[in-house]
Amino acid sequence: MNLKNYSSEYYTFQYPKSYSIGEPNESYEVLIISSERGRIEIFKMNDFGGVRITGASSTGEEEFEYKYTPKKEYEIEDYTIWIFYLANDKETEEELNNIYKSFKIKK
Repeated sequence: MNLKNYSSEYYTFQYPKSYSIGEPNESYEVLIISSERGRIEIFKMNDFGGVRITGASSTGEEEFEYKYTPKKEYEIEDYTIWIFYLANDKETEEELNNIYKSFKIKK
């Protein structure tokens, strides 16, 4: 698999070359790893006052739903990771899960 390495001063992970990275900034402190069919958002919930609103609960079978409702949510130390994909897209689900599994916080 053609993977790229991402490294910030806080964490590292690997992602497929076909994905793009949207860097966090002062107005939106979320790192986004995305493709046409799914994405991961990495952020600190404290940057959002402890609450970040997402779309309503859904099956994720419609494109609108997958874009606004995370299918999986993880916590790794201070970081929250949301994973978005269509419910029946196993290939994208696996790609996104592999990115999540490679996520390491720098000590």
